[in-house]
Amino acid sequence: SSGINAEWPLRPGVDFPCALFHRELRELCPDAAVLLTQRDTNLWVRSMTDLLATGDKLRKYRWLLKYFHSQQLDQFIIISDFIHKKAFGKMTRKELVSSYNTHNASLAADPRVTVME
Repeated sequence: SSGINAEWPLRPGVDFPCALFHRELRELCPDAAVLLTQRDTNLWVRSMTDLLATGDKLRKYRWLLKYFHSQQLDQFIIISDFIHKKAFGKMTRKELVSSYNTHNASLAADPRVTVME
């Protein structure tokens, strides 16, 4: 079997928040290809820290941003809020590094995952 079902269009999941739900997604789609792209840990931490800082600024000025309403801005705020509240918001740098490395190691240990370096 090709694993492709005409009733289920192919829909890739990329990065966040899919990474938080990779186990559940793989249970739903056990034949799905899973690629793990490993980044330099320090670059990932800097990227996440910058994203969280941007989200903090957006939340602080949300009252002003309503005058510059756009769907993309709304989506960014929703994603930023989710990341901040549910995932990494109050983590120290050391905790971010540990979280990133633990996540990557658990995926890389799975023989069904293709690791891209």
